[in-house]
Amino acid sequence: MKQRPSPHRFGRQARVNEHPREVGEPSQRVIAREAKLAAKVTFDGTTPSPPLRSEGGEGWGEGAAPHTVSTSTHGVVDTSDSLSKTPGTSISRVADHFSPLTPALSPEQAQGRGSKSYAELHCLSNFSFQRGASSAQELFERAKKLGYAALAITDECSLSGIVRAFEASNDTGVALIVGTEIQLADGPKLVVLAADHDGYSDICQLITTGRRRSAKGEYRLACADAERLGPGVRVLWIPRHSALQPRRASHREDAITRDEDTHGAWIAQHFAGRAWLAVELHRGPDDAAELRHLGELAARH
Repeated sequence: MKQRPSPHRFGRQARVNEHPREVGEPSQRVIAREAKLAAKVTFDGTTPSPPLRSEGGEGWGEGAAPHTVSTSTHGVVDTSDSLSKTPGTSISRVADHFSPLTPALSPEQAQGRGSKSYAELHCLSNFSFQRGASSAQELFERAKKLGYAALAITDECSLSGIVRAFEASNDTGVALIVGTEIQLADGPKLVVLAADHDGYSDICQLITTGRRRSAKGEYRLACADAERLGPGVRVLWIPRHSALQPRRASHREDAITRDEDTHGAWIAQHFAGRAWLAVELHRGPDDAAELRHLGELAARH
């Protein structure tokens, strides 16, 4: 079948670039839909309910954001907030009342997340190939809008994005934390963060070791390599259970639990007083079960 040529020279990406939008800004399609709903209010005097996600609407689908919990070294943060809004009677009012998928949180709503005390400690930039999508500038600008005190750039076994992150940190005033994410061949996945100059040097040496013993674009690190990290490095442990889909985890839960206990004992032995369990919840269907599992794992170690 003959494929119809795109009217745009560079295809879909050109169409996307024709209408650039800020983070959280509604699209023209959403504005038009809300204007149609507002017109219905004008003509028949009734107020229609907001469109659900299943009906093509954008947002949370029920007018309220899911309850989420995010944990860093600063503690637990509750970010639940109502997103229900009343449609306006004009396009400008619709845009003002539209609730984005990722709303900007006030200090009262975030209970500390936007009060200059929250720091995101695990974040990938577009220097993590096929994993990170946003540039350092975009990440830091978003962090500033959310009121973060600091942002850690932790690309996988790489510090390639740190120069751009440093420039973005200076531009936005959001503090930069230097770090990297590594998957140990015979151990857990870790996020290591530099607390001082010595810690930065140790992380550089670790990355160099892993890259030099592997083919280009790959790395290989073992527990013995991580054990050389000095006191200037802080460690976040990402349990294996958290990286698996719930369906996969249920079939191998016993084996995974044994591995996690082994990893926990190793971390407690070599990084006592400077290691934490990372809790990363992404509004999934099993967030409560995941949080409970990680709490039990932390209690055992």
